[in-house]
Amino acid sequence: MDSERGIELKQLMFGDIASRTRVQPKDEIAWRKFLTGVFAGFGFEYHPTIEGYVVDYLVEKLGLILECNGEGHRGYNKEQEKQRDRILTRRHALVRFHNLVSVETLFNGILQAKPGKVIRLYNWQNTASYV
Repeated sequence: MDSERGIELKQLMFGDIASRTRVQPKDEIAWRKFLTGVFAGFGFEYHPTIEGYVVDYLVEKLGLILECNGEGHRGYNKEQEKQRDRILTRRHALVRFHNLVSVETLFNGILQAKPGKVIRLYNWQNTASYV
């Protein structure tokens, strides 16, 4: 249901509620397991609420938010996402990464991250380049 047509159908059937449902794809779960080990001792949290928004991962001691954006994010409301990003980056660095991105690419993005800035590590036009 996360194909372009599937996203359109969810929007028609459920409106904005479709974007608030949380399905945990296997890639997000795999990233959670990996990142939990990497950021042990740094206040790593999964799905905490920040400023009223649930984020995928928070590394509290680094002031870092990580968002694992799979294909389902294509259908999100772009204006709402921009507003969400503005609020989240007031106090945190934000890295949005495609669930198929390499570890090296993710950590290069993390090294560039700083509050007030959103690092995007995906290209919806060419997601095949991540595998």
